[in-house]
Amino acid sequence: MMYGFYLRSLYYTDWGRFGTSGRIFRTTMAGSLKKAIVDKDLSQPSGLAIDYEDRMLYWTDAVREKIERATMNGSNREVSGITIELELEIERATMNGSNREVSGITIELELEIERATMNGSNREVSGITIELELEINSGQC
Repeated sequence: MMYGFYLRSLYYTDWGRFGTSGRIFRTTMAGSLKKAIVDKDLSQPSGLAIDYEDRMLYWTDAVREKIERATMNGSNREVSGITIELELEIERATMNGSNREVSGITIELELEIERATMNGSNREVSGITIELELEINSGQC
């Protein structure tokens, strides 16, 4: 939930049933005048953020893997040229018949935080990289 201080409004997301029909709502702090301001082509909107200076609302959609924005009333909606990517690499794995014994699995996960303009141009890594490596040697499944 985000509170739009200047507009005295509360913004929140609803994934709907089974997370397939998401919507973004605006309401008063008392809960009256509830209105779905974005209700099409959404699955699981989250990460709501308000840009007070430009009066824009930003969010991500985990299913559609997009970052989007719209004005505070839901109009002028734009999908950014930036996608959310997750890469998982498994390097080696061997199974030994009926024992189901695994030897030598390496899993690497690397996340980089980037910034760019809304159309996806001028992409650059912010300097923050998260790396995780997990190795399993001679374990049982």
